[in-house]
Amino acid sequence: MFLIFVNRFSVNHTLFISVLLLIISFQSNAQEVENDSIIVGVEHISEETIIERTVSTKKSSTKKNSSSSSSSSSFNVIKVSGDSVDRKFDHDEIIDEIGPRIELITPIVTRGVKILEVNKLITVMGKVEDDNDIKSVVINAIPAKLSQDGEFWATIPLDYGENDISIEATDVLNNGSFKKFVIDRKMTVDAPPVSVNTGNRISWQSPRKMSEKTADSVFIVQACIETSDTILEVNISVNGWKVVRINNSELESLGNCKYSISQRVSLKLDANRIRIEVKTNKTRFDDEMELFFSTIEPKYYALLIGNEDYVDPEFARLGEPVSDAYKLKHVLESQYNFSEDRTIMLKNATRADILNAFAELRQKISENDNVLVFFAGHGRWVEDMQMGFWIPIDAEGDNESNWLSNSDITTQVRALKSKHTLLISDACFSGSLFATRGGFSDDAGVAKLYDLPSRNAMTSGNKTEVPDISVFMEYLIKRLEQNTHKYLTAGELYMSLRIAVTGNSPAVPIFGPLQNTGDEGGDFIFVKN
Repeated sequence: MFLIFVNRFSVNHTLFISVLLLIISFQSNAQEVENDSIIVGVEHISEETIIERTVSTKKSSTKKNSSSSSSSSSFNVIKVSGDSVDRKFDHDEIIDEIGPRIELITPIVTRGVKILEVNKLITVMGKVEDDNDIKSVVINAIPAKLSQDGEFWATIPLDYGENDISIEATDVLNNGSFKKFVIDRKMTVDAPPVSVNTGNRISWQSPRKMSEKTADSVFIVQACIETSDTILEVNISVNGWKVVRINNSELESLGNCKYSISQRVSLKLDANRIRIEVKTNKTRFDDEMELFFSTIEPKYYALLIGNEDYVDPEFARLGEPVSDAYKLKHVLESQYNFSEDRTIMLKNATRADILNAFAELRQKISENDNVLVFFAGHGRWVEDMQMGFWIPIDAEGDNESNWLSNSDITTQVRALKSKHTLLISDACFSGSLFATRGGFSDDAGVAKLYDLPSRNAMTSGNKTEVPDISVFMEYLIKRLEQNTHKYLTAGELYMSLRIAVTGNSPAVPIFGPLQNTGDEGGDFIFVKN
């Protein structure tokens, strides 16, 4: 049954015939549609008005064996202008009403397993896909950062107890989809009941007060336990994780303190919650302190080299290296702990310019400082030498004496007495800097990675050529700009761009330690302003 509602208006004879033809055409397909209505609204218009409409019908099926719960047809009134009517009927046209597909990366959600968290903030990360462009991803009313390849992330605050987490993704057609889960935030993963006996007490000696600060990543926790009960065991937890268990036989008496504890614990950068839990033969009680770990403020130095206007025609002119170097300079100085007075910018540098800049760095830096070295320009691989080279601006194509070999570069890096040095190379064959393909572990905490000296390199490719317009640099700058965390390790930066670069260019970026330069397994850490 079709209902046609026509507003009162004046229409000429031709238009009336046209509308009638459309109705007859549509009724020929009405046999396939059950329990549906089509309402066509007609407005008062002039002869020159152009109308574009789409009217959809959906048919519901109650048959048990039906493979689809609905089907759709589309009727498009394309144009009504003067005496002409252009129309199209496409019975098979599909209107996109499907929301984006949401894939959650972290936290890991497993059916039937409760997600427990002790921190007040959690970063929700995932990937969203759709046949159309993504308009937005919102997590608990907080807009998520969204990369071009569909990766999203946002930091969400948590209250104690159960927190409903809702991810809403919307495409440009305003089709939406949701993913929901629950995170249960507790004081600790295994929070004990608190004793009501006022005679049971923990007297803190180190740290002495709440929110105390330390510059040491390994801290000695000291306390005196006062109780008339027999202590069975003492547990020390850091940020919700039990790290030390002390049996009764391991407790010592010190001065007026019958039960004294002194234990080393490792801290993460920023706030740390330290909890001491005491189990006795009658009850259990606990207490908690907050301790802030921040390193002695290091200085961050940068040597940025962009070579593109080569003298020898053997080396083609490049269009992006200088621009890329300036983009990196801007994001480092505007968002991270780099400053203009500690940045050396070399535009179209000779071999002597580069070596002199390394010499200048050696005079300035201390063992507590960090150095980032960036090179963009031509690179060469010499097969019979099994050696890669950076090509300075004054290099000659048939004379290697003015080239900078991998050996030259690693020698300069080794001579920098910095805490951490990160070398980023966007040049052909830059992967040859690694004696073996590098790798890293992201299991260690940021504080531990900072404590250990590092000499790492991140390259735009392996022993291959890379394009002048660098996909690697595009995502490197983008990830640095989009980062919302206070601390970002070079390893995390590499992981955040590796898939995007590999998926959008033939080059495969590499990250790992430089051989024989003094690396001890740590990592360079970008610190947000």
